Amino acid sequence: MLNSRIYPSLILGIIGLSYISFITFSRVDAIYLFKLNIIIPMVIITFSLSFITHGIQGAFRAFQDSIKYILSYSDSINKRHVQCLRDLSKSSYISGVLWILYSGIHVFSDQNYSVDAFISFSFAAILYAFIFSEIVIRTLLIKISVKKNEYED
Repeated sequence: MLNSRIYPSLILGIIGLSYISFITFSRVDAIYLFKLNIIIPMVIITFSLSFITHGIQGAFRAFQDSIKYILSYSDSINKRHVQCLRDLSKSSYISGVLWILYSGIHVFSDQNYSVDAFISFSFAAILYAFIFSEIVIRTLLIKISVKKNEYED
């Protein structure tokens, strides 16, 4: 069952992120912000590193149990699942660095290389790593920490 205290924070968070997303993506140059050729490989690299470290079932179970723990206010969460989420956050930044290295090799190996393209790819990789790590995973970890402190009090 969902706790009634979670609804206002969930609604305000969704409204805030929706507002920022609408303002960002309604701009004319928003097409430069959303690059599938960077997002998809970064997600694949991030989850591949997590699968190598924790196994496919372990990584999915950690994310699934964390969501269930937050939404249902169950009594406990496995410490290995919290560690898996922390490692997933680190993997996000590692995939960003790997993408920057790849884009550097790709851009500078071409005869008509462009430093502007490399800078654009690099900033996009850093942005996507930050969004996934800090906004998605870190928010989940903070929510788990807050919930644990509520049970201890």
